[in-house]
Amino acid sequence: MTNLTEEQKRQIRKRREKECFPIINRSCLWHARLTNEQQLELARWYQNWLDAPATGIIPVTPAWINNKTKPEEILI
Repeated sequence: MTNLTEEQKRQIRKRREKECFPIINRSCLWHARLTNEQQLELARWYQNWLDAPATGIIPVTPAWINNKTKPEEILI
């Protein structure tokens, strides 16, 4: 684990709120349309985001997510 300052952890949480939660908090119907592989990858990505304030590692967004969402569909 990395020794991050509280400010660095706060910045990671802020990024997580903007980059991760709008994807994860989509409807059950959206999630049901994902393949099993995509669901597993999404779960790993989400867990890595949850761990990011402790690890200091920002996870890379799976490329397919950009093909499954349109900017106007993501609630900010």
